[in-house]
Amino acid sequence: MAIKPTIQQLKANRAAFERLIAHAESSVNEEPEPASVGKDFTVVSRTRPIFEHEDSFRIIYPHGRTVTVHEPTLHFRADKAKLDDKSFTLNHNFGPSSSNEEVYEMIGTDFINLPAGGGTAVLFAYGQTGTGKTYTVNAITKLMAQDLFNALSPTQKVVVSFVEILGDAAYDLPSHRPVRIMEDKFSSVVLDGCDTRDCPSPEAFLEMSETALAHRRTVATLKNDTSSRSHALTKISVLETDPVKSAGGASEGILFLVDLAGSERAADRAAHDAARLEEAKQINTSLMTLKDCIKGRARQGTGAHLHIPYRSSKLTLVLKDIFELATVRPTRCVVVACTSPHAADASHSINTLRYAQTLMSAPKTKLLAPNKHDPKTWSKERACSWLTAVSKGALNVADMLPNEGDNGLVLSQLTEQEFIERATRSGKVDFKRAKAYYVKLWEFVADARTKQRKAVLKARDKTAAQKEEDQFHKELIARSAREAAGWTGRDKW
Repeated sequence: MAIKPTIQQLKANRAAFERLIAHAESSVNEEPEPASVGKDFTVVSRTRPIFEHEDSFRIIYPHGRTVTVHEPTLHFRADKAKLDDKSFTLNHNFGPSSSNEEVYEMIGTDFINLPAGGGTAVLFAYGQTGTGKTYTVNAITKLMAQDLFNALSPTQKVVVSFVEILGDAAYDLPSHRPVRIMEDKFSSVVLDGCDTRDCPSPEAFLEMSETALAHRRTVATLKNDTSSRSHALTKISVLETDPVKSAGGASEGILFLVDLAGSERAADRAAHDAARLEEAKQINTSLMTLKDCIKGRARQGTGAHLHIPYRSSKLTLVLKDIFELATVRPTRCVVVACTSPHAADASHSINTLRYAQTLMSAPKTKLLAPNKHDPKTWSKERACSWLTAVSKGALNVADMLPNEGDNGLVLSQLTEQEFIERATRSGKVDFKRAKAYYVKLWEFVADARTKQRKAVLKARDKTAAQKEEDQFHKELIARSAREAAGWTGRDKW
């Protein structure tokens, strides 16, 4: 029977463990399998170097797409050193000598170019505290800035937002104003209260990023002198500035760069005070939700009863598109699993790699066809035609959509008050008729949202899909009732 050694036992048996690892590695003579880029998920690992002060030995060795953890163990009776080898297969694995440029090259230009084409790209670094997550995300941010701007068309621009998430609380960086993370009536996630900043150049973006992220919460821990105690999220939006293209329904592209707070074991939290313990609890809770979402995404389409709880955490709610099996826009995700080569961190590194490997079996995301009856996809011409038809010419479309770049999305985003004010401005439409037109528009929006949700759920297990569809309809009815109760007459304005 084998047991896990203590720190003292690792040090006492270091020479024996190193001989065993050297022998195991000497027998690896096959040519490493070349790196690959996943269709929807590209999953890589990165193992940091052993630091001089750590007084330990290396136990993680990458070989192309396979990475092996030589977990040290001791025989229960003889106190004899043994290894419990565990191997994992990912798209690629980077060792301590790998450069930031090598990691970035693995991500691929298709991923960086996706936002300019109206898609969603997500990169997040995951792992134990002190494994180089912030170092890796910061390096990739610097390397991708120029390529991101090179992918833009002459009429596109970049705006950025910086958010810090701790449990259910979120804050704008660097102002520290509270941010509400929620879904709008189109089921899109919005960061309400978060500043958006125009970025005219890669240099401006990097300067903003450095300034904002410097305000992130960090404290000294057992594993790291500047451990990040919150999740940091950079949202990069690619917007169309040409009014003609905007009016034609050009969609926003998004790139999320996510540096997750590090997870901690009980031993890592031994010296924490009450406030730090609560902080660690919130971090670990959100990371557990992320793990549950990863497991659910990997099991979609297997016929098993499952629920992906991305609404259980603000972090996973922001990233919900990568957990859906069907989406209305192209979506890709890069996961960097960061590990420590330290012998005492073997179990934590194995856990990180196990969850990373889970995503390798995730089924391909289905791209849903655009719904021509969905108002948010309408061009300005199509939206104006609908306004004219529904009102039999009574509405002045110039009042409803006055700006050159307006379109169906702009029309759908009007509040009931704004819609009615514009509709009644000409004097040809009274309040009652204006509200009826708004309700008609809302019916189109709700119907499109329901159809989209059904298409998403259709790709999942039927039992789980029916459960989520029932809950969705309850929420939709409740939302409609709240809006109707809020607008019963002009005196409510």
